[in-house]
Amino acid sequence: MHRSPTSLPEVDGERDDVVRTTRRTNRGFPLCVWGEARADAFRIRRPHELTDVLDLFHLIASDEPQMIRIWSAGDDQVVAIVWRDDCALYVVESVGGYGSSAGDPARLGGFDAQDHGGSPITVAWADCIDWSVARSALIHFVEHGEVGGDVELTGSIPSGFLMLGDYDRTSIIGARGEPTPVFAETSLHRMVPTTRPTHLDLGLEDTWAERVIAGLSSMGFVDVYGPLRATVIEQLAGLLDAYGEDAIARISTADWLANELVCMRGVMRFDATGGDLQVALHHAR
Repeated sequence: MHRSPTSLPEVDGERDDVVRTTRRTNRGFPLCVWGEARADAFRIRRPHELTDVLDLFHLIASDEPQMIRIWSAGDDQVVAIVWRDDCALYVVESVGGYGSSAGDPARLGGFDAQDHGGSPITVAWADCIDWSVARSALIHFVEHGEVGGDVELTGSIPSGFLMLGDYDRTSIIGARGEPTPVFAETSLHRMVPTTRPTHLDLGLEDTWAERVIAGLSSMGFVDVYGPLRATVIEQLAGLLDAYGEDAIARISTADWLANELVCMRGVMRFDATGGDLQVALHHAR
């Protein structure tokens, strides 16, 4: 990240020139790629695997910008560059043609990132939309070959990304080999920062929050990503200090607290209802 970045020139395209008139036939599985090695790719075989990839990728992008390329089963392709809760989408190939996500035009400048070859690039803040919107758009893209109506696309795309349209899933896999079918064996897990202290280091092993998470885990309601467990415990501890007793007494507060846990960074899965959470809170006191 220390090299001088190069701004990506935009290429204007008439939508009629780049829109495919027919949708390609779906074949095989969608593909996600976040680097150039064999371990930097994963085929999406089950619906939950895409959300697993996206959520973990978002965690990694909290420290520095990250780029991911995603192909649908019809070889539609989109590039996403994520930094914290900002995401720029660049549709390279789709039934609706190409384009960049349209963010707030008042946001000037940009941030530095790198492509998969290590070349520095600058991503315009005006191309960025909120991660929650981008995440839904990427899921829609994999399912339908387009980002959906919640994301406005401009009629232009950085020329460096436009050339990525020459590479479909077959050529990508041919260059690096078939990726592992086991998500836990990909490099994405190794990219998560592990410098944070564990919950034992922080002395959190006997707190109400730790016992609640442990109880929910034992009942199969929650999966917490290990390196970020201490972060989850700290966030939940703060919420319990303010709302824990009320959540036990009021189902509306418990429902709200459950929704907070669903969105919490480091929580990979949370299936408990407000009622389930009330039981866990009561037993963990």
